[in-house]
Amino acid sequence: MNGLPIMLRRPESIWGIEDLDLYFRDCVIGGPGAFMIPVWERNQFAEAIRVKIVREIAAQPSSRAAVQAARGNALTNCLAGEIRRQQMEN
Repeated sequence: MNGLPIMLRRPESIWGIEDLDLYFRDCVIGGPGAFMIPVWERNQFAEAIRVKIVREIAAQPSSRAAVQAARGNALTNCLAGEIRRQQMEN
């Protein structure tokens, strides 16, 4: 599973996650050759989608724009969205 975390603004909703790219890296992406391509600015969006689709179809090795999965030493709480929801409700 690959990912495209879009981080154009600070999370404001109940399910918002502060470091969405780290959450994707540690808790979402996985499998052989898994990667993610974070998007921090609007002008990166179109290129990130193009690179993601091309990589998935061509199954090419990673490029500089992509971040490989780093499993095994996750520092991110994979329940971050649930914890944030509980905090916002209280």
